[in-house]
Amino acid sequence: MIIRYRKATYREYGQVVCFLNQITVRNAFTEKWLKWKYLQNPAGQSHMYFAVDTRMNALVGIYCLIGWNLICGNKLVHCAQSVDTMIHPRYRGQGIVEKLSEFMFEDLKKTGVNALFGFPNEKFYPITLKIGWKGLGRMENYVKLLSVEILPEKFRQYFPRFIRVGFDGLLHLYDRILSFCCGHDYSLQETVTFEGVEEATFSYWDANRTNRSPDYLNWRYVQKPENRYRIYCLEKARKKMCWIVSNDRDNESHILDIIPVQQDAIMPALLLFSMAMREEGKECVRLCCYGQIGKHAAKAGFIYREKTQQIIFYEMDNHGPFNVDRNHWHFMHGDFDAV
Repeated sequence: MIIRYRKATYREYGQVVCFLNQITVRNAFTEKWLKWKYLQNPAGQSHMYFAVDTRMNALVGIYCLIGWNLICGNKLVHCAQSVDTMIHPRYRGQGIVEKLSEFMFEDLKKTGVNALFGFPNEKFYPITLKIGWKGLGRMENYVKLLSVEILPEKFRQYFPRFIRVGFDGLLHLYDRILSFCCGHDYSLQETVTFEGVEEATFSYWDANRTNRSPDYLNWRYVQKPENRYRIYCLEKARKKMCWIVSNDRDNESHILDIIPVQQDAIMPALLLFSMAMREEGKECVRLCCYGQIGKHAAKAGFIYREKTQQIIFYEMDNHGPFNVDRNHWHFMHGDFDAV
């Protein structure tokens, strides 16, 4: 068996859809998804690497990255995110992903990419460390209870309905009191655009973060095929202060992104969003993040639950403007939900 490692051309990108649908159970990858993710991304060029069995003339492994710009301090740094990596089941355990990665790293040094990052699953994470990636840490899950009805039946059965209703009322009162303390003149409205967004105005504690430009936000949350995202804008005296992007999953709301103009707008945005979701009958709001934004979530009544997705990082020349301390990074679920 002879495996050849090479970079794919644009005309070969369509092979990825067939390959992923062949070896995954979802069979949910489409040409429309491929064009959106790899060809329409405003952050720049995508990179695909193939491992090919020359005897069978068959694609047996892929390593795919999309352009992803980070803001580090006041600098725009061209990076790439590792998104789709897969080896055919019959070819696993033969060192193919390691050799494909070596080829990829060497090729990317010629492209002007400064660094790579990704969010691997638990099985792939140990392999990434062996091939040179560094672990930054784990994303953190927070949850805010909107109704005790979300509790399992074995717990709810001990409390009569009037007690559960009363407790739900106390949760709502708690949000209203906190919202009152933040100020009266905030309002939250659902919208369908990011009109008025300027990345330069966002406040993220000078953390390394995704460049949330208007083009990026529209690509990520508006143009994505079959997206089910909801966009909310917090205003104060008709001035846009913060955006929240979420999606609904059964009786829960999941926050994918928080885009504040000022840090003190995060708490009222989360409070008003929670109250809006409660009025819709949602039983909880979930938030997944990395960095200091978790502290703001806690002030708005979110409870830390667990560490989850691993974050990995690879610096191409070890001389970039990157600080690996967690307080110097900001990631939200939306940063990796593009996959």
